[in-house]
Amino acid sequence: MFFAAGAAALDGIILAAMVIPFLILGVICWIFWKAKQRDDAERARNVPPAR
Repeated sequence: MFFAAGAAALDGIILAAMVIPFLILGVICWIFWKAKQRDDAERARNVPPAR
């Protein structure tokens, strides 16, 4: 009985150890993606008109 509770806790820790790094990586990628979009928009505004 006590081992089952320990196993469930260990399963939760292992699951969190697999999921949390992916969430953190996703947030980091999202930040860089938004910065790239902002940079592209700024460059599009600063393009001189064609002759």
